[in-house]
Amino acid sequence: MTSAEFRRRLDQLRGVITRGLWYYTAWKNLLLYEEGKVPWSREEQNKVLGRFGGFFEPVGLALLDMAVIQFAKVFDRDARAASLLNLLGAAGRDTSLVPGHTSAEVDVVSAGVQQSKKVLDWLRPTRDQRLAHADANPAPVGPLLLKEFDSLVEEVKSAFNWLSTAHDGRVVGWEYPLRRVEEDTSQIVGILLEELSRRDAIAERTRS
Repeated sequence: MTSAEFRRRLDQLRGVITRGLWYYTAWKNLLLYEEGKVPWSREEQNKVLGRFGGFFEPVGLALLDMAVIQFAKVFDRDARAASLLNLLGAAGRDTSLVPGHTSAEVDVVSAGVQQSKKVLDWLRPTRDQRLAHADANPAPVGPLLLKEFDSLVEEVKSAFNWLSTAHDGRVVGWEYPLRRVEEDTSQIVGILLEELSRRDAIAERTRS
């Protein structure tokens, strides 16, 4: 594989990871409650999600499914795939793709990614059993599942940046696009909460 082809595939992989991060970040900020992060209570958020459950339930499940699908692509072994595993394998076989680094260093990164793949394999059959009704009541969502997925996400970001930096010094900053997803998603919940409060006030005046 030439250096130009390696960079092209890295850029393709960056797009896959970015989409996975978008979906997962939107899902977390839409359906899960984090005390201190937003100005409303868990009960108020549940009220919004329950009132508009016909929208949030399919959207939430779709976001989580798409996040898992995108991260699955990261671990694709098909020779045609621009996956993290394939690019690490190419770098291990030809260290000219990661100048100044050894195949042993590539192996260390690969070993960490392989552990993340085990997490993904565990998440696939578990996600619907544990999270199918997260939109209606975020509280029961198992912390282990979130912890494992968060660990997977961080390992993928770290491994990709190691490989990209080792190849030609380029580092990806994931923070800005994810912060925008967090802020905009939370704002949607806030707007809907204000609308429900407005409706409740009108209903109260009507009863009076």
